Amino acid sequence: MSYRLQIHEGLEAGVRRIAAEQLERALGELDSRDLESDEIVHQVRKRCKKIRGLLRLVRVAMGEQYRVENTAFRDEARKLSPIRDAQALTSTYDTLMERFDEQVDRSTFGPFRAAMTRRQKELSDRLADPAILLKEFREAMVCAKERVGSWRVAEGGFDVVGDGLERTYSRGRQAMKKARDSRVDEDWHEWRKRVKYHWYHTRVLEGVWPRVLDRWSSEIKRLSDLLGDDHDLAVLENELVDGCLSEVGTPRDRQVFAALGANRRADLQSEAVSLGAILYAESPGALRKRWKRWWKAAHRPPETGAGARPS
Repeated sequence: MSYRLQIHEGLEAGVRRIAAEQLERALGELDSRDLESDEIVHQVRKRCKKIRGLLRLVRVAMGEQYRVENTAFRDEARKLSPIRDAQALTSTYDTLMERFDEQVDRSTFGPFRAAMTRRQKELSDRLADPAILLKEFREAMVCAKERVGSWRVAEGGFDVVGDGLERTYSRGRQAMKKARDSRVDEDWHEWRKRVKYHWYHTRVLEGVWPRVLDRWSSEIKRLSDLLGDDHDLAVLENELVDGCLSEVGTPRDRQVFAALGANRRADLQSEAVSLGAILYAESPGALRKRWKRWWKAAHRPPETGAGARPS
């Protein structure tokens, strides 16, 4: 169906359905002959993140089962992260060069690209066979799909999901303020993680008022992408300081390359702060009350006022 709770669908049934659908899609991607291994890794790690986002929305209603399942999906996804990391440097470099294509001579930075390609190969050579990792991951996803049928989620109307929604939104708001004030890379990355979870929660609850929450979801996704690009550039910046790029080219070349990254990061962070100020303008309590009113209107029995449902 979709990564969305359906109106008048039982909460436990909806959570189980969404998780099972994500796992089924992950298994399909793992068995695909049309995707390269790095594409498969990217897709199935997203499935794990979406399931963890779903779990966080109903964490209070799941009790100890939340901790067990959240840890399981986190640990399985982490086993595949080195494959993604091996690809990240070169793709970030290519994006940066495209951004400044008309302002720099890309041939000047050819040695940087070559160094990152060598680094990528070194990282890949240290990994276990990707085919073996993906086979083990598939087995874990099959087991996870079998467990989903036993998940217990206490029914309780909006308050069940309201706790997770408010908590995640509140943590995102706090993380935004900390990143904006500290300008520390780790704080920006933490904000990005909180934004992404709020994005997942918005998508799950989108059915209460699709016309409004679809737009909200798009803006949250845009903020997540801005912060994700900033994080990738921070990793590239670290390679310049103390990594595979620290001795590549001349000092002048490294200085110019660093300036390109810093310039792009300044733009990304500025845009993220401006957008975040809008998306996180409301207090967590106020956001919860507003979404609860939408939920109640959407779930009103048809015979007593379906026309009151937001549209």
